[in-house]
Order: sequence, then structure tokens, then C-alpha cells
Amino acid sequence: ISNKPIQNGDKINWRGVYTCFVTPIADDGDVLCYEGVVDGYPAIFIDTRKACEKSITLPAYLNPEKYEVIDPNDGIRVTPEGTQGLRISADKAGGCVLSFRK
Repeated sequence: ISNKPIQNGDKINWRGVYTCFVTPIADDGDVLCYEGVVDGYPAIFIDTRKACEKSITLPAYLNPEKYEVIDPNDGIRVTPEGTQGLRISADKAGGCVLSFRK
């Protein structure tokens, strides 16, 4: 859990979300990115599998300038890029959720 080995006797506090999707926005050896919904608003789920720099193109109905980051892991940064893109920069495996409620 959270890229840490768990051993017998360890105590953890875990929370998570179960999601499903048909076609991801991006899925390669570095990043998995897909659409979802959080509290009734469009959201993008981002999971980096290792340190990486990636650009993704958002669906046309989302504005790359109007989102808030929910629950980011340390080491991941997301910035607008161009008219419909986002730049994902990660120092290590991690993830975050972008809520487009703005």
C-alpha cells in the first residue's frame, strides 16, 4: 500500500476509491489517466507508476485552466499546457485527482 511493503503486525490507515472506466485518456508504462466523477463533477484520475514527465490531452468539454487538485501525493505536479492539455511531472510513483468543479 502506497508503494511500501506491509509486514505482519504493521498498522495502517488506508482509504481509497473504486473506479471503473472504458477507455483511458493515457495508459503507458509511466502513467494511467482516466475520466471519472467526484461529487457530481467531472474529474480526471492520474496515477504515475514512476518518475516521469508526460503531456496529456483533455476531453474537449474540460478546461485545463479550471480544476482543483484533490489528495495529491508528494512529488506530483500538474500544470496547464496549451489549449487542451496538461503536463504531469512526477518525482516518483504517486497520483492525484483533478476536480473540474470550478
